[in-house]
Amino acid sequence: MDARNPFFFYSADLEKYIEEVNNNGNKQFMLLINKSDFLSPDLIAHWNEYFTQKGVNHIFFSAVWEQEKLDDEGLREFEEENKEEEEQDEDDSNS
Repeated sequence: MDARNPFFFYSADLEKYIEEVNNNGNKQFMLLINKSDFLSPDLIAHWNEYFTQKGVNHIFFSAVWEQEKLDDEGLREFEEENKEEEEQDEDDSNS
């Protein structure tokens, strides 16, 4: 569901359908609130409280946030590799 307008995109009918076809109890409804980077922390707190009170399992997701995590991780790995190479070069020049 798009975080920019949860009331417009939320489908109670889909949730009801999942409950109807879940006759053996092994399916679970999880609402993924996408594009959460468009929301302020206050709005995230508001929607979190709203869906929690409604008993809707939900998570907030942002591809932007996930890409930033990957970029940060990649940068750290790159810096570590360069540091190791520099240390190896320094050891080689001192030999």
